[in-house]
Amino acid sequence: MNLLKESHPTKELQAFIEKLIDAKSKEEEDRIITNNLTHLSEQIQEKKLCDAKLVEYCLKALYSEMLGHSCTFAHFFAIMMIESKNIHVKKIGYLAASLMLDKESDLKIHIIASISRDLTNSDELNVVTALNAIIKMGNSSMASALSVTVTNLFNHKSLLVKKKSLLAMQKLKSVLPGCISQYREKIKISLQEVEPSVLNTSLNLILDEAQQNPSAWTCVVKSLCSSLKQIIEKKMAYYDYQKIPK
Repeated sequence: MNLLKESHPTKELQAFIEKLIDAKSKEEEDRIITNNLTHLSEQIQEKKLCDAKLVEYCLKALYSEMLGHSCTFAHFFAIMMIESKNIHVKKIGYLAASLMLDKESDLKIHIIASISRDLTNSDELNVVTALNAIIKMGNSSMASALSVTVTNLFNHKSLLVKKKSLLAMQKLKSVLPGCISQYREKIKISLQEVEPSVLNTSLNLILDEAQQNPSAWTCVVKSLCSSLKQIIEKKMAYYDYQKIPK
């Protein structure tokens, strides 16, 4: 409970957002953001910031960048938040980094060590958060450093981690072809999963791969037909929508 209370948005953040919503013109909006950035550049230099302030300052910077103002001074601040032990703060740090940093930004090198630690964390939520970060902002440097760890997570006991690892492998393969060992075999194995969410993920990956090399995937037609039959027989569906299994 204390963890949630400390990381809850502050009144200052809420007031900042309300001012932007109530702005009557682009000029007024720009003036609000410019005044805020003047103070923000000083505030993020403070030491021993509580979790609520970390979230407040990061989201203010994120809002400012989304509205067209440069906040390069806050980029490393977002990376610093990724180091937090508070998963709420960590997730916002990853989100801000994925939105504010360029595709091949040199600052992403500083994130690799953090992602590597989170991928090997015993807490499933940390692992999933790191995999989501790779899916959103994976680049060639991350692919070189993290491809083996991500591939090993395919054997994780959690089906959610397995699903996210498939998507992370797809991302890393797209930025650095050949970095994922036995990629096709892992997709084919995932077709045998009884969990529909993992199966659905593998189908999306097959579609992406088959468009580039159709002949390499003719061997999975039998498995796909078997899955389709189970869906029609309502053995693999969450619910019916107008008598159609979903």
